[in-house]
Amino acid sequence: VLPGEKGTADVVILPADMKRLHVFDLKYGKGKFVSVTNNSQMKLYGIGAFDNLLDRKARTAVKELMLHVVQPRMNNIDNWVFDKGELERFRVEAFQKHRESLDPERRKFVAGEHCWFCDRRARCRTLKESIYSQIIEDPDADAFDAFKNPDSMTNEELAALHPMLSFISAWATNVRKFMETRAAQGEHYPGLKMVEGKKGTRQW
Repeated sequence: VLPGEKGTADVVILPADMKRLHVFDLKYGKGKFVSVTNNSQMKLYGIGAFDNLLDRKARTAVKELMLHVVQPRMNNIDNWVFDKGELERFRVEAFQKHRESLDPERRKFVAGEHCWFCDRRARCRTLKESIYSQIIEDPDADAFDAFKNPDSMTNEELAALHPMLSFISAWATNVRKFMETRAAQGEHYPGLKMVEGKKGTRQW
């Protein structure tokens, strides 16, 4: 799909008439609902299946792709159809973005809900700055006085913030777990220390 990239398909089906290629992605986690419509990750999977699993005859015969996301633990089975011409347009767009990402002067780091799936989100400066800009009112104030009061926010600001709320919570949890893991390995954080918690009760 892109230079140096590869993957493993969960399920790929090409019916006998070879007109529609089906590409399935099984997501067994239950942390995030995934929509397949115009999903860039799924379109990359479609390109990978089209390029690497079909012979020349099949690639010529296929007219469209149907992408499927299956999340059994979230009761979500979603699909979306797009034609082969759209696949080729997206291929060009994806390659251009890939080239930009390799150029320090052109690449851009953009935070958003896509960061949910990134294993570096706990250490990402762009993500941190994006979250701060949405929730911090006065960076010099103490504790919760620094945060924006919902009463002072417009409906448009609240609507823009809403999709990020669950992500902000998950990001904070991820940072805490990251620090705890590093502390257990001997890392020291100024003003903090790791202590053994109380044992839980065995009676209920």
